[in-house]
Amino acid sequence: MLPPFNQNQLKGIVDGFRRMPGKASSVQQNAYYPANGSAGHHHSLDEVEALFEQLNNSGFISTFDWAQWAQTMPQGWQTDANLLNNADVDTLRSLITAHQRIERTSEGHIDALFASGYLDKFFDRLEQLAP
Repeated sequence: MLPPFNQNQLKGIVDGFRRMPGKASSVQQNAYYPANGSAGHHHSLDEVEALFEQLNNSGFISTFDWAQWAQTMPQGWQTDANLLNNADVDTLRSLITAHQRIERTSEGHIDALFASGYLDKFFDRLEQLAP
């Protein structure tokens, strides 16, 4: 069970994601993250790291046995944005925590989530839950 998260905290996280400026990242940053699926509009690696730092510092990303939790999820959960349509806050927290953990062993996982529009859908759903 994840610790509770209040509406103001949710709004702050969504606002942080929505305020991420789109800009081309430099070669030294070694990554491009499409913003809102628009070609030529990218988030830098520093911006993405700042977003996940905010998620960690706020407690939205939580410590739990995500690998065991993942076994209860339907096949393909890692990239199936349709699962977000009815996800509650605890499920969203579990998902983003698992995605961050996967990135540690599978570099480029978060990049793929940005490129596919998954993270935009993730934060759209979170915004719905934090009116």
